[in-house]
Amino acid sequence: MAAPGSTPPRRPPESRSGARDEEAAGLAARRSLLFSLLLLGALLAARLPFPWMAVGLLFTVAALVVGSLAVAAALGARRRGTAAVLVGGLLLALLVLLSQVAGLVFWPVQAEMRECLSGAVTEQASAQCRADFEDDLTRWVEGMAGLSATG
Repeated sequence: MAAPGSTPPRRPPESRSGARDEEAAGLAARRSLLFSLLLLGALLAARLPFPWMAVGLLFTVAALVVGSLAVAAALGARRRGTAAVLVGGLLLALLVLLSQVAGLVFWPVQAEMRECLSGAVTEQASAQCRADFEDDLTRWVEGMAGLSATG
């Protein structure tokens, strides 16, 4: 205890590495939040009709970029648990991207089936639409396989 009138003992100044760690953790948290919001936007945009579904691709690509930066920031802040969760999120974003690309690639075939189903009144007509869809899809895949085998 200091005597009256004397100066109190000095506390050591806060280390710069502690402040840098807090800044890095804050950066990782902000990037993680942005990554989550972009991935949520991608998932919601995937439910939209065709022309707007492509917007989901932009959200997904942005989520992959921001998610990668968030992983780097989390590792820099020595937050391994956060980095592991973010890597799981990146894997989810890759699956969403594959799903969106497949949806765009198969869109013409799916559009024909939707149009057919909208006019189908009976169960038999609906079953015929689904059978036609499967046939169209099979022909499309065989056509792609034929192109890759000769190319």
